[in-house]
Amino acid sequence: GDESANEKLGLGMADAVIGQMSKLKEIRVLPTSAVLKLKREAEDPLLAARALKADAVLTGTVQRSGDRIRVSVQLVDGRTGRALSSDKFDETFTNVFAIQDSISSQITKALAIDLTADQRKQVTKRYTKSTEAYNAYLMGLHFYNKRSKEGLEKAIDYFSQATQLDPDYALAYALLADCYCLQEYYTFVPAGQATNNGKTAAERALLLDDSIAEAYVAMAMVQGFEGDYRTSMESLRRALELNP
Repeated sequence: GDESANEKLGLGMADAVIGQMSKLKEIRVLPTSAVLKLKREAEDPLLAARALKADAVLTGTVQRSGDRIRVSVQLVDGRTGRALSSDKFDETFTNVFAIQDSISSQITKALAIDLTADQRKQVTKRYTKSTEAYNAYLMGLHFYNKRSKEGLEKAIDYFSQATQLDPDYALAYALLADCYCLQEYYTFVPAGQATNNGKTAAERALLLDDSIAEAYVAMAMVQGFEGDYRTSMESLRRALELNP
């Protein structure tokens, strides 16, 4: 229903902002997987801050109705609970990428981070212009994070849809590659079965955009499966350089 759809959209928005902010060396941003572990704490920014040992927490709500999207976000000081910034957006869904850019911009302003021209370009970087492809990506992200056999199979279907809708969607290719690798890692499929698919998707992601950390992580898994551990470690180091 609508609540489930809004939850997936909220996860996608959080993941996008985390991805944008993690490109800045001045701050350390925790990954989506860390946030997903919070259920009870998520309703209280101070509890979330303590659980994550975070100086600040971005919290908010996302609602979609038809072609409209309503987003309310607040950056909260993790020690005092004081609001560092607060914003509300009421836009058509096609403007979802602009909303994510605005949120990231407000965070940097609230934290008094002066961005260089290159950093500003990285923070506002968009991996797709297609809202249909983005919708498929959101569904893929939802099932990808379940890490179950059925979840990874569904994630592969949705990430594949995203790449079909936008053949230049590098981030979707990167997570598609990771899904194939995770299938083999968790022994959901016979050894070697997913390696070729994972390698093809990872290579495609890196060909489209060699600045995506997730693509190097997936490629590192492929290289590890192939026994090329030195190159695998090089890929992981490159991933860490791109996203600490």
